[in-house]
Amino acid sequence: MTVTPRVGWIHRIWYKRRMHPDAASPLLPLVTLAAGVFLLVAPRIVSVAAALYLIVTGLLGLNAIYHFFR
Repeated sequence: MTVTPRVGWIHRIWYKRRMHPDAASPLLPLVTLAAGVFLLVAPRIVSVAAALYLIVTGLLGLNAIYHFFR
């Protein structure tokens, strides 16, 4: 009696996850630092930007449910 492996079984043995470095990785600490400094310097602008982001995200979410826009 021979046991045959499942179809995807061999593929899972030889598959290795590899990291794919991209251009955003080295810039992330700099962008984070700049955002922190900007938050300290101009908190009013950041709060307005966050409010606009939340409004747009909410409208897009409602559009996904109720299809206001096509």
